[in-house]
Amino acid sequence: MRPLGLLLVAAALAVPIPWFAALAGQHDPIALLSQYFGSAALIVMAISQLLATRFRVLEIIFGGLDRIRAA
Repeated sequence: MRPLGLLLVAAALAVPIPWFAALAGQHDPIALLSQYFGSAALIVMAISQLLATRFRVLEIIFGGLDRIRAA
């Protein structure tokens, strides 16, 4: 995976952090962490579905579906 693709995935995974951080004083931290992991899993699943469409722009950013692998 190209560095720009990794940066975009990291940015997408960082989006829910402020939402859950705002709730940290009001709710159980372990429950919020598990909810963040659930949100992160949905985000990663959505990204993988987008990559499976093989849009040309995404192929350029991520380096092609056949070359994308998890570290």
